[in-house]
Amino acid sequence: MIRLFLGQLTAIHEHGTFHGKVGPFNFFATEQKALGKMVMHSIEGEFGLEMDTISYYEFRNLIQSPYRKPESSAVTRTLETLHKAMHAKDIVGKERLVIAQNHLVDLLNYLEKKLSYSYFPATRKKRRSRLEAS
Repeated sequence: MIRLFLGQLTAIHEHGTFHGKVGPFNFFATEQKALGKMVMHSIEGEFGLEMDTISYYEFRNLIQSPYRKPESSAVTRTLETLHKAMHAKDIVGKERLVIAQNHLVDLLNYLEKKLSYSYFPATRKKRRSRLEAS
């Protein structure tokens, strides 16, 4: 299941946004790794070192910091797209997000069923995208 999920995410990433264009929400492997390192850190937990993420507000401050170099064109394009959009239907590249979100829902459902434990009592709903329909 995890291999299938990663394979599908890779396929989405390689195809770019709708119509094959590289645009917002398209982060190549090096940027994904850099962003991951930016938001993840180790903390001392109940069972030793544990991984944790920074808050949205800390991330926003890091992204907007004049000391962050070099500037990420993918982050800039994505933020510009989100700021310009008046409605979700105006967001270019949202199809890739819908597909990725649906795969995350599948992965969470699989893991929770395997572990017999869920953090979320509500049923997760999947969205339909134009990319999946084609």
